[in-house]
Amino acid sequence: MMKGLEAMRNRYFTEEMLELTEHPEKWRLVSSFLKPECPLIQNEKHGNWMKTHSDSHPAREALVCFSGKAYCGFKDRIYLCDPGTVFFFDSFESHDRLYPSHYPDSVHMWLIFLNNMTVAHLYNIRGGKSSLVGSFLMKDDPSSLSFKCAWDSALEGNLPVEFQRAKIISSFSVLLLNIAGKGYSGEKPRDDLNYKEEIFESLMQNIRTTGGHGFNLAKTAKLAGMSKYHFHRMFRKYAGETLHGFVDKCRLKKAAELKKKGCNMTEISDELGFSSLSVFLRWLKAKKMVY
Repeated sequence: MMKGLEAMRNRYFTEEMLELTEHPEKWRLVSSFLKPECPLIQNEKHGNWMKTHSDSHPAREALVCFSGKAYCGFKDRIYLCDPGTVFFFDSFESHDRLYPSHYPDSVHMWLIFLNNMTVAHLYNIRGGKSSLVGSFLMKDDPSSLSFKCAWDSALEGNLPVEFQRAKIISSFSVLLLNIAGKGYSGEKPRDDLNYKEEIFESLMQNIRTTGGHGFNLAKTAKLAGMSKYHFHRMFRKYAGETLHGFVDKCRLKKAAELKKKGCNMTEISDELGFSSLSVFLRWLKAKKMVY
């Protein structure tokens, strides 16, 4: 029995990846709710790239670095990103969107938290090009729920910092171990039609809830782990309309709901994520809507 266990190999996590996953005491966290544990670095080339390649959307994300000595932009700063670094990006916090051509070879996992679903995308970055190794979907998963609760608690700031850090580390460790455990089971990374439909439905629910605030084609395709072209084609096939059309429809519905609650035009514009009231009013006019 022992020999059989020793012979087991994880199909998706290398020994180095498992070493980091199994030893959270080696992790260094970077977030807005805890003091960053990785140093800031200066990289003019990456700083210029960040100006046009940053994400800011309603979904929370986590980034785990398994290999490679690189960097990651977060809230207009650049942090060291090497093995054991874990970033937590809260809703609407700006951070790098995928990778530039000058990025060092690395292996990263991105986790996206959508309503009752957590999606993990494992990327292999080589020669400045990122390839999706596999995606794992966890629906109604207790470890995901536990981690989300720990994140909420950290934002409230009602506990001692070290205690809160321990809660975050322990809950995220369980979640990551559950994902790694799929490599010992018969479960394969998801890339079938049912998987895509589940992702689309979860994203659409987020868009309905937020009125489309922060959702454009590039950002939403990245959350789904797809190229913009592939996402556009598959979403239109599933939803019967483009992402842009669906977002507009949800924005109109959300605007009507906010107006009914007594919000003024400026408040509605801000809630929906328009850059200014004048832009919002022009958008309403183009949609032939009068409030």
